[in-house]
Amino acid sequence: MITCYDPEYKLTKKILRGEAAIDSLLAALAEWIASKWSVRVLNVVYTGRTKLHAPCLEVVLEHEQEREVFRKGTANVNQRKASVIAERFEKLVDSHRDPPSTTSRFRKLVGSPKYDTEGLVVVFSAFAPLAREEADAAISDDEVSALQEQLNSPDLWCISRLFSYVTFMFYTEAQAERSVSAGLRETYAQRYFELLKPHDEFGYLSAENFAVRFDSRENFDKNYEGSWFTYYR
Repeated sequence: MITCYDPEYKLTKKILRGEAAIDSLLAALAEWIASKWSVRVLNVVYTGRTKLHAPCLEVVLEHEQEREVFRKGTANVNQRKASVIAERFEKLVDSHRDPPSTTSRFRKLVGSPKYDTEGLVVVFSAFAPLAREEADAAISDDEVSALQEQLNSPDLWCISRLFSYVTFMFYTEAQAERSVSAGLRETYAQRYFELLKPHDEFGYLSAENFAVRFDSRENFDKNYEGSWFTYYR
């Protein structure tokens, strides 16, 4: 789950709304993970084996700090914890298989598992950051243009957005610095937040914790060669 457009994200939204439910076996695993590491697990998504990829479990946590529990140093995944979860999942799958037959030959023909656990990969994602990105994406370009007109600042070049980052770009560095000193960053953040809040479906945003950045076209042209790709890279 990398973006708010991914199917795993959309499924988790449905679960939070009460429009869908987690499979009982995956729900049992989610409860176990939540209890063992004191985190909130919103969803566990299983993806079956393909020609190119091993089967995968994606543990969808609520907040980024909960996802950090399953990192180790600079590694995205703490492999020891991932292995513990994979082992637990395999035990749950085994407990839901059909009872074994008296003959090993027949045992191979019954109880074919719904979940393949051989070589299982476990990954982790966080829901809240993507929900915030989705809320920002719901604001139209026309609304942003209207806000710039309402602010009526001859020093303001544009309002730039990428994911949940909002940057008010002034023409010069001096203008940006003067605007910060005048307290306009807090004022502009509040005005933008007024556009954002109606799209905050799950209540992850607050005016107190919302901030915007101030920068300048002068800096953009001088240090990033006028490229948005380079600027946000």
